[in-house]
Amino acid sequence: MEGTRNERVAIIATSYVIGFVTAFILFGINNPTDTATTNLANVAEVSAADVYKEPKLTPIPIAITYENGSLIIKKGDKDIILTQNPILATTLIKPETRLHYNNLSWTLSDNNSYLFFCEQQNTEGNYCIGAIYDISNETVHTLTTDGVNLSLSLPASTLIRWKQESLDITGFTSSDPAKPWILQSN
Repeated sequence: MEGTRNERVAIIATSYVIGFVTAFILFGINNPTDTATTNLANVAEVSAADVYKEPKLTPIPIAITYENGSLIIKKGDKDIILTQNPILATTLIKPETRLHYNNLSWTLSDNNSYLFFCEQQNTEGNYCIGAIYDISNETVHTLTTDGVNLSLSLPASTLIRWKQESLDITGFTSSDPAKPWILQSN
């Protein structure tokens, strides 16, 4: 009778053997005695000065412009459009592009890591939605407090300041300098 229990056990065991052999071939097998000798030889050659070295970061030059209704970050030879005013925009608006109307306020953090901007969501009203663009990760984060998106009055959006890499808004400050878009009440 085909498919007996013994045949299934043999097929499973063979599958495991093939899997282990494939893994050894894929990830390689080192001779442990060669590795130990090489590691010991390399340890003797390392000096104390080589143990920790400050990483040398070459800052990418950035420029921020507001042209023809578009807030643009020029990062090296790359132009990143963060938000566009559909009424004023002269370039094609992509579906993923954020939109704003009328006024747009923005300010760059002290170390050029983050850009705050506030987008008025319609042509009427006196409020805007605050967001922070993380320049190194190229991501946009909406300002939140207690998990809720924060809208600001247009006059308040012009009073925003960066203080030691934390965003300072009247009544709110960043709870974590590494995530300045998460705010807490003062």
